[in-house]
Amino acid sequence: MTGPDPVPGLRLTEQQAAPMSVVEASVALSAGAGCGKTTVLTARFLGDLDEPEPRPLSALVAMTFTEKAARELRQRIRKLSRERLLAGADTARWRGILRALEAAPIGTFHEFCGQWLRRHALEAGIDPDFAILDASIAGTVRDEALARCLRQWLAERDADLIDLAVEFGLRRVREALAGLIAERDAGRLAEWEGRGADEVVAIWKASWEKKARAMLLQRVGSVARPCLALLAENECAHPVMRERRRFLLEAIPSLERC
Repeated sequence: MTGPDPVPGLRLTEQQAAPMSVVEASVALSAGAGCGKTTVLTARFLGDLDEPEPRPLSALVAMTFTEKAARELRQRIRKLSRERLLAGADTARWRGILRALEAAPIGTFHEFCGQWLRRHALEAGIDPDFAILDASIAGTVRDEALARCLRQWLAERDADLIDLAVEFGLRRVREALAGLIAERDAGRLAEWEGRGADEVVAIWKASWEKKARAMLLQRVGSVARPCLALLAENECAHPVMRERRRFLLEAIPSLERC
C-alpha cells in the first residue's frame, strides 16, 4: 500500500515513508533483501537536498555494506537530481549538486573508515598507502602469512614449534594456528555485538581521555612554547590584555603536564 510521495520521483510504501517524518533522531530499518532499504536511504538523502536551505553534500554521509549498493545509491541520487534539474527547479543549485555528487561521501563503511584513517594516518600510526583487504582473498593472505611465519620459525630452530611438529605434524599445527587466528578475529567482533550507541560512545570517550586528549594537549603545549616566551618577555598596558596574558602564562605550561 502506498501513500503520498514525501520525496518527488520516489514511490514509497507507508512503511518506507514513515522514516521520512523522523528528524534529529536515529532510525533503524530492518528488512530482507530487496525490500527497499536503499530506496528509503535515497529518499532520506534527497529529502535533505530538497530542503529550502539544504546542508552541503560534504555534510551528508550515506554508507552501505557493499560496493554494489553504494553504486546503486549514488546512481539513484544522480538520476533524481537530474530530474529536478530538467524540471527547472533551481537549476543553479541542482547543477552544482550534480557536479559535486561524485565527490560526495557515499560509499561503503570500510571505504569511509579508510578515508579517515588515511587522513589521520600519522595519529593512527599506520602507513597512509594501506589497501583495504577484500574479504574474498583475506583467507588466502592470512594462510600465506602463517606459512611464511612457520618457515621462518623452523629456519630459526624454534624449539616449541619443532616439538609441536614432531608430536602432531606440521600440517595439524598450521591448521590449529589458523583456527586460533580466526577465533581471535571473531572474538573482536563479538566484543562489540549487542552494545548500544551510548555504551560505544562512553568507551570512545574513555579512550580519548586516556590516550588522545593527553597527546593532543602535549602537542598543543609544545607548539605554544614560542608564544609563552613572547608573553614572558613583554608586558601589556591594557588591563584586559594584562589579565589575558596572566591567564596564558599559567595555562600554557599546564598543557604539557596533562
